[in-house]
Amino acid sequence: MAIGPVQALKVGLIAWFVTSSLLLSVGTSAGTSVGGISPQISIAASDARLLIANYTTAGSVLFLDVMVLAQDATPFSSDVYVGILSPDGHSTSLLVDQAPPFFNVVPALVTGPPVPLLANVVLDKDTGGRLVIPNFAAGGPQGWYVIYGLIVGAGRDPGDPKQWASSSFFPILVTPRPTSP
Repeated sequence: MAIGPVQALKVGLIAWFVTSSLLLSVGTSAGTSVGGISPQISIAASDARLLIANYTTAGSVLFLDVMVLAQDATPFSSDVYVGILSPDGHSTSLLVDQAPPFFNVVPALVTGPPVPLLANVVLDKDTGGRLVIPNFAAGGPQGWYVIYGLIVGAGRDPGDPKQWASSSFFPILVTPRPTSP
């Protein structure tokens, strides 16, 4: 049975609520340990029409908006991670060869342990940009992907939620590309 756009949106919202609820119980000890307000990260995905998308077909163009809000936050040395968790459990880091702001930059996709998009930076101003993945999930499994953004203290373990000063998660359902009759 094929899942339609409305059902995909509903399932995406449910996944977002569940993920958000679980993360609220984790806390953000890394951010509070430096005192004051932590910088905040936000991740959103959109399709080729630049509409927020919680579902797409395999191989579609996907735009990722990454925003770090650090104005008036307590600056501390940080690593910023942006990555994708696939339905089969693989992690892919997104890397660029320029400092933000960046606009419509195609990132390098590195599979394996998380690698920071920005390493050992002091976040003292708002920044971010738009990344473009031309063939999202092409050749990968169908199902739920989670795009994530994390801010952790420099050199800290991004796999430990206690180290997260800020986190953002965006679920997206990848379905097969329709075939022509």
